[in-house]
Amino acid sequence: MKHVTISLFMLFILLQTASKTFAQDIYINLSAPRQTVDGAGFCHEGDRQNGNYYILDQRIQQMLDNNMSLFRDMLPNKTWEPSKGVYNYNDDRVLNCIKRLKIMQDRGIKTILGIWDVPNWLVSNPSAGSNRKINNFDDFAWFITSFLLHGKNNYGLTVDFVDVNETRTSGINISMTAQEYITLIQKCNALFAANGIQTKMNLGSVLLWDIQYCKDIYNAVNSLPAAGYPSWHTYRGGSTTGREPISYWENWGAWRQTINRNLWGTETDYDAYYWENPERLTWQGVEEMAVMYYRNYYVARMSTSAGWFWRTDWPSHNVHLAYMRHFEPGGQVVETSQPSADVMTVAYKHETKNKFVIQTVNQSSTARTVSFHGVPANKPLTLVRTSEAGDRSQTVGTYTPNGGVLTITLQANSFNTFYGELGASNPPTGPATVYADCPLAGAAVSLPVGDYTQAQLQSLGVQNNSISSVAVQSGYKVTLYADDNFGGASLELTADDDCIADNNFNDLTSSIRVSAVTGNPNLAYNRPIFTTSNESAAYAGPYAVDADGNTRWSSAYANNQSIVVDLGANYSVNRVRLAWEAAYARDYQIQFSTNNTTWTTVREFWGKSSAAPDDQTGLSGTARYVKVYCINRATAYGFSLFEFEVYGAPQAGNLMAAAPVASETKPAGQEGIVAWPSPTRGIVKVQLPAGWQKGCRLEVISSTGKVLLSRQIAGGSEELDLASLPSGWYVIRAEKNGKQLVSRIVKD
Repeated sequence: MKHVTISLFMLFILLQTASKTFAQDIYINLSAPRQTVDGAGFCHEGDRQNGNYYILDQRIQQMLDNNMSLFRDMLPNKTWEPSKGVYNYNDDRVLNCIKRLKIMQDRGIKTILGIWDVPNWLVSNPSAGSNRKINNFDDFAWFITSFLLHGKNNYGLTVDFVDVNETRTSGINISMTAQEYITLIQKCNALFAANGIQTKMNLGSVLLWDIQYCKDIYNAVNSLPAAGYPSWHTYRGGSTTGREPISYWENWGAWRQTINRNLWGTETDYDAYYWENPERLTWQGVEEMAVMYYRNYYVARMSTSAGWFWRTDWPSHNVHLAYMRHFEPGGQVVETSQPSADVMTVAYKHETKNKFVIQTVNQSSTARTVSFHGVPANKPLTLVRTSEAGDRSQTVGTYTPNGGVLTITLQANSFNTFYGELGASNPPTGPATVYADCPLAGAAVSLPVGDYTQAQLQSLGVQNNSISSVAVQSGYKVTLYADDNFGGASLELTADDDCIADNNFNDLTSSIRVSAVTGNPNLAYNRPIFTTSNESAAYAGPYAVDADGNTRWSSAYANNQSIVVDLGANYSVNRVRLAWEAAYARDYQIQFSTNNTTWTTVREFWGKSSAAPDDQTGLSGTARYVKVYCINRATAYGFSLFEFEVYGAPQAGNLMAAAPVASETKPAGQEGIVAWPSPTRGIVKVQLPAGWQKGCRLEVISSTGKVLLSRQIAGGSEELDLASLPSGWYVIRAEKNGKQLVSRIVKD
């Protein structure tokens, strides 16, 4: 008996150990984006020196057929200008470089011109590897500009970005200090402006451990119109002796969160460093590539990548294809958890395209059973796998999560891509939303005001006896009934209940009533609406105030659009709720008026990063008219609202005459630089704090970073005339002794 007891105990321990070893939980948070994705693509080196003359070959065509969104072509440097002032306009290598870039431009693909092995006349020590120093930066800036200008004038070519390749590594690259790189960008900035060139100079193109180099360049030139993205190469991220420390990638990710633009990987490849290594043809090539993408996209928060040496016969090529096919511009990498060193996961969503993707590698030599939590509920996911066992980008099958959980066994030594629809492409909206799981999770359906029988609920996708939690917007009431046709036991809710099991009503609902709470209405409900534009009659303004979460207003595909609701009388407004569609406003303001002529901005929101609803509470002001001034779009579409709700208390009398005039009222309670009014139609007043009133330079900067006005000031207050500028938002910046103060302003 004792022996049996010990055996059972040992069995229990073994089972516990096996559970911990083989069952792993990965938590995905679709509401927590890490960074946007700018794209994935290919770095081509065919004509850099004396290489191939082709315009498109099988590899490039495969990329084009596979949603390529970024293309980097290496300039045939020594051929373009073999001696100073002598250009080989008709050399096939030069022409093919231009033609490739123009093909990509015409297909809407971002282009990068890479500059590496420059002509000997430009450098000292031409054969000295990393000691190749630029002789004259005016010459170097013109060398770059001359190619861009020739392509522009003769072929209609506009190159998006220039990379000066790996100026901080060995080999045949150019050696430049950070200050020299800064000088080059400054000189190119002036030449580009003088010649009407829209190209930007990327800030770095270094290997991954040279982060301080990129920081120094970024800090010096990021406000210049010609300044592009911090750019780096990670093809040395794996090695035959062991990978570099994860801290290299973590440092990049930490920096990414402090700067105002994305990080670009313009050479991202295991194969690039090991293209002559036979292991590229084995599982190790796939594994190293997958780990590198995990570290780049997830740990370092990189937003784009260009693979270096694409070969369709290499298994690792399938990793590139998987990211290129699914990581499209406009999507977002989202937060995930990492259960072990063996299983690494990157999750991605694209709300506009209603797409969800999981990329996960299992490096273990044994299978791993994992549970992905937080995936779109009950939405089928297709699995494509590359593995040591012989799969070559093979579609394995389709799997349906149980609610928001997908549990699956990952094959040993496998790279796995799961893809499917997001489910509801937008956050649930409307007065009430019912959920299949707790807390406010699982399959969700939004319900406008109305009565819903069992049959009506089922037609909307709500299964009988399946509701576990309910979200209720302020001002509304939801009554759940155990029986069809509003009979049997009932539960009344006027606020969110994240688990109705606490009320003994879990999975009991067969019919529902949604109604407004008397005395606390949405003031905007069915009130008159004015808009600057409508995408079409099907998306007109009144659909934003009809308390129907399935209808919406959508503007024209342009920035600076407005929607205004007439409340019919003056109210003390304290809250505005905005339920956005996927085409949300990245930057917007809420404005009040009593006469629909003069407006006061009571709340502004800059840098919104998801389509989640905004509940702007704590507002204070008198309004008959409430405006949402949508400044900048988050997508290529217009601005779109499912619901525009306003709450507050009525006021006695007519207070129109007391409405503040924005152009005459300085914002109160602000420190530092103050600029008003916002929005403005012309004159902007600027007030500077003490200590900034002498020897200070004042600048107006566009949303793209271009300095539009710059002047020295001698006093503490200034007036700027913005009447000639287009509508949009601008930065007012004061600079003194290396320090800065900034304020935003909106131009109507």
